[in-house]
Amino acid sequence: MVSGKERGILLDVDYVTERGKSVVRLFLKTPKGRKILKDMNFSPYFYVIVKNAGQDKGVLEKHVFNEGIRAEKVEVVKKNRAENVLKLTFATTEHLIKARETVQDIPCVIEKREYDMPFANRYIIDKGLEPMNGVEVELEGDDEVKSVKKVEEDGEYNIGSFDLETYSPGRFSDPSKDPIIMASYAGAGALKMNSEVFTTKKIPAEFVKTFETEAEMLKVFVERMQKDLLDIIVTYNGDSFDFPYIKERAEKLGIGLPLSWDGSAPKGRKRGLDTAVKLKGVQHLDSYQLLRILSRLGVVGLVKYDLESVLLSLYGTEKEKIKADDIFEIWEKGSGKELARLASYNKEDAEGALKIFMDYFPLAVELCKLAKLTLYDVNRTSASQLVERLLAEKCHATKMLIPNRPGESTIKQRMLQTFTGGFVKEPVAGLHERIAVLDFSSLHPTIIISHNISPETLDCSHAECRKNVAPTKHHFCRKSEGFLSSILKELFDRRMETKKEMKKIRKDGEQYRLLNARQHALKIILNSFYGYLGYARSRWYSRECASAVTAWSKHYVQLVGSEADKAGFKTIYSDTDSAFLIMPKDKKEEDVKEFVKKINKNLPGIMNLELEGFFRRGIFVTRREGGAAAKKRYALIDYKGNLKIVGFEYVRRDWAGVAKETQKKVIEAVLSEGNPEKAVEIVRKVIKDLKNGKVQKKDLTVITQIKRPLDKYESIGPHVAAANRAVKRGKQLGVGSVISYIITRSGKSISDRAELEEYVKEGNYDADYYIGHQVIPAVIRILQELGYEKEDLIQGGKQHTLGAFV
Repeated sequence: MVSGKERGILLDVDYVTERGKSVVRLFLKTPKGRKILKDMNFSPYFYVIVKNAGQDKGVLEKHVFNEGIRAEKVEVVKKNRAENVLKLTFATTEHLIKARETVQDIPCVIEKREYDMPFANRYIIDKGLEPMNGVEVELEGDDEVKSVKKVEEDGEYNIGSFDLETYSPGRFSDPSKDPIIMASYAGAGALKMNSEVFTTKKIPAEFVKTFETEAEMLKVFVERMQKDLLDIIVTYNGDSFDFPYIKERAEKLGIGLPLSWDGSAPKGRKRGLDTAVKLKGVQHLDSYQLLRILSRLGVVGLVKYDLESVLLSLYGTEKEKIKADDIFEIWEKGSGKELARLASYNKEDAEGALKIFMDYFPLAVELCKLAKLTLYDVNRTSASQLVERLLAEKCHATKMLIPNRPGESTIKQRMLQTFTGGFVKEPVAGLHERIAVLDFSSLHPTIIISHNISPETLDCSHAECRKNVAPTKHHFCRKSEGFLSSILKELFDRRMETKKEMKKIRKDGEQYRLLNARQHALKIILNSFYGYLGYARSRWYSRECASAVTAWSKHYVQLVGSEADKAGFKTIYSDTDSAFLIMPKDKKEEDVKEFVKKINKNLPGIMNLELEGFFRRGIFVTRREGGAAAKKRYALIDYKGNLKIVGFEYVRRDWAGVAKETQKKVIEAVLSEGNPEKAVEIVRKVIKDLKNGKVQKKDLTVITQIKRPLDKYESIGPHVAAANRAVKRGKQLGVGSVISYIITRSGKSISDRAELEEYVKEGNYDADYYIGHQVIPAVIRILQELGYEKEDLIQGGKQHTLGAFV
């Protein structure tokens, strides 16, 4: 039998059933091309904890499960922190699933473990592989795996992006009857960048290819993607629209869609409430889903997720938005020039999705390697899933059993058990100068590491460990390193080492970009551990551990504040992991730096207080009700003129642009120029422009999200009313849809007057609403700190100087 070695990048792992056995398949990109290899020597399994492993092994070997299923092998295995463990191996995943349903009915079985691990994921973890990294395979024959191991290897990938335009005037697009009129394709990576549009009308543009029929167009379009031997296919909302649509159209027209490496068509998979589209080998990357996960992880901050808004927010690139009705109009009656405009719009959609992907691809790859997930899975994951996958891999490496998922009753019980959040010292309201901001680097992770916080170290029996006691009165072992804390320490050290390497190389190089992606991926997972401890669905849930972390974070932030006051500074605000200090005139920047050094000398373990920066001026506002200052609502300006705005309407999406922009200009006038009179004049001018109908509708939209089915809202607010009216017009909206609406002049109540932006003509807005409910509320809390009232903004009045308030 011929044997040899194969080396390449691991893109995907799945399994098939052959001759009554589940067989793992590895999809490798090699220097010779695509390879699909089979591992016949790995079988699905799970564990059971029994009363007596030696005696009960025989019982399990003889036991017949449903439909005559038996375990192929029963082994006694040694596991840390668990006794009497048996490993049950089966021929197929179907057999395993049927066996796990009744295994705990066997009298000797106490508990089943690791019975819900997907087979392909099980293989990746057990073999120590990293998707999007290299593997070296020893072969038996042409394609059978004898052994496989991870090797470090960077890959060059063939990447293509596509986007569709459909024709369905007056209704939702229905692939059973509505044609695809344009399909754009953009390629990048190891290939040259190229963009093409496939259509059935003659269009005067070099990038357009015209075909007689939709069927011919789609056939050549699919062949185009096949020709490029794609490793990654990028879409924008392709899970929900492009892939399901083209798949159904292809089936209706009798065209194959063999885009997977094995020639199979894309398949939809349920993932929670959503459906994701999966291919074999080729990784489907939905840039829309990528931005959603990156937003949840704090990597990006986006208000709207339509492609035009995303490109504007991320890159400052204006991309034309052609509405559906206009697309239909152009397709029916448009001139050659208008059709070329539509084709450019279609092409730019594919290019935009590809640009987003290329920018965040290094980060996604690092997350793949860290969490041992394919690119497809990372694209649709969550912070808790990233942490859980990492912990599962570490359990296997340390010969520990993975805890079971909690049942629904346990989850509900956990959700009723709340614990106190981080410490917040109410800010001293008003305008302040000479501000120093200090914050703890990675506060929660470093507390977990420094105090050895982990469920199994909680309240140990060692008397000497009682000194490591949290403010919650729980203590944590010092003699034995905790499972979670040890993993966090490893990740933390890797991140520090990566950042050290970054300092040695040029910032404009590819190596720096890759290292930055690595440290960012490590930061994401580090900062997700604390939340996972308190997450009700966590396998490693510990309310006591999560509470201890929070209590310690409160303790250390309060410590900084009290020590700062003793040292002659004035603490005007503390929040979670930061402290804001006023530097009296007799204090210099060096004094702050010395204070930070002093604090760090007395902090445990790897905890570290850092100086974020010095700020020339800052303003903290008061709440509407009462006189207490608002939490996390402040603006700062440094000595280079850079603004930092936190908590104001300016950084929120549920306020109109006219209000947010006015607020920003007011903050700039007060902080940068020290000119409250100018700030007031800015507001008065905006009010005048609103009254005179001079404000464009793009600055009047209020953005919000539909968070439940429209018929489930008990209170019909403006956004719900606007959405309901849009649905009656034929617009498709559902849970998760982000909408932009405007308050018009037509109607009695505010809800009556709310319409989606696309149905509103320029100039049709309620000026009084935007003045009274948007602009003035956005600025009044700032200007009140300077002695102005609402009447001063509308009618004119008092004059003030900044010096009176500092």
